[in-house]
Amino acid sequence: QAWLWLSTVVDSFDDRITCFNNVLALDPDNQAAQAGLTLVKKQQVASGLKAKATQLPSVQKDTPKPLTNQPAPGQNVTVHTNCPFCNQPIGSMDSTCPHCKLPLVMDCPACNTLMDVEWENCSNCGFEMGDYRLKSVYFTHLATAYHEYHRTKKAVETLSITKKIMPDQPDLYRQIGEIQAALGQTEAAISTLERAVELEPDQAGPYLTLGKVLQQQGRWREAERIYRMAVDAVPQSSETFYALGDLFLQRNRLKQAKKHLEKAIKIEPQHGPAWAQMGQIHESTGKRSAAIRAYRQAAGLLEPETFEGKRVRDRLRALQPRLPAHLSRSWGEFTRQITGPILICILAVLLDSGLRPWWIHWTGWLALFLAIIGALLWVSAASLPQNPFICTLIGNQGLDRSARPIVAVFGAFFWLLAMAIILTPIGQSYPEPPL
Repeated sequence: QAWLWLSTVVDSFDDRITCFNNVLALDPDNQAAQAGLTLVKKQQVASGLKAKATQLPSVQKDTPKPLTNQPAPGQNVTVHTNCPFCNQPIGSMDSTCPHCKLPLVMDCPACNTLMDVEWENCSNCGFEMGDYRLKSVYFTHLATAYHEYHRTKKAVETLSITKKIMPDQPDLYRQIGEIQAALGQTEAAISTLERAVELEPDQAGPYLTLGKVLQQQGRWREAERIYRMAVDAVPQSSETFYALGDLFLQRNRLKQAKKHLEKAIKIEPQHGPAWAQMGQIHESTGKRSAAIRAYRQAAGLLEPETFEGKRVRDRLRALQPRLPAHLSRSWGEFTRQITGPILICILAVLLDSGLRPWWIHWTGWLALFLAIIGALLWVSAASLPQNPFICTLIGNQGLDRSARPIVAVFGAFFWLLAMAIILTPIGQSYPEPPL
């Protein structure tokens, strides 16, 4: 760990290579040192410097004495002679440039390791810090990462640096507003997001974020006004119609909610959350079949581990309970489900032959065969994709979800064809009954 820390302090490529080699001599599998060594060599080649010999030095078995110039843990240290941002001279122990006031050391969002801004990857965990030469983009990237790692205060501090560098950077105020809202600074977030709307009047993002904050505060009319502004500004955005639909759904205005959610789905048929909301509306209005169809669409589009994905699957199970595993794989349940469609065809054939089985025409036997095949395929696709008949044919995994619609179509076709053969005379004739 001491050698890894020292590698972030020394200012020459050769010294950094030596530090990483000492780490690898002590711990050959250290991934941070391996990644750091590869990165330093690339930087060395890019800068045009000649690489020196980097053979692993011998390491004493005794515990090495602490280096006098080793930084204490948590100390912000940089060894620049000139600021990498403004190129003005700075002190060897400065952590912030006294001229441009930009930080020279940033801590890794993932592991909190202090890193020189010139390092593109964290030497400890390999996290991609970014390119400091991009200035505002560099700090915005780190702020987003801090937010993702739930370090919201650090994210706000970093975004304030971006604000100093480029106050009118697109999307900056939206990000700041989102983080302020996450910190509970509602009024500040609303003010910031209003500024974001002013700067990007033709983008849906600022409107939607502002509307969401207002909606969470119960300021329904203001949120609706912002969402309608978003619809006017970006009429082909599915997210704007989805936001309006969600707002009306929360207020139990189901007719208006359905209208806007349908528009969102029309623009983007793969909008999983909109399908989930449609399922909720159909379920609330007692349309069970429509709710199941909408929930199925949503389940195919939403990730199973997300909250919304889990909720949709829970509603599907409640509306359409599944059989226990032992029943869905049993011959008994499979036979029970295919018996009904087959019996219908058997009765039709018997009626066609005057209830005399010995008078059944060969077309009747063909129809019965097709009916059995159709029933097998339909049940396998519609309700028992892992029945013993299918598992015997293709394996224990059963029918794949993508194959089930195709198999269902074939099953329905064969069964309907069987009924058509029974109901349509094809030259069969039966003997007259005796007088």
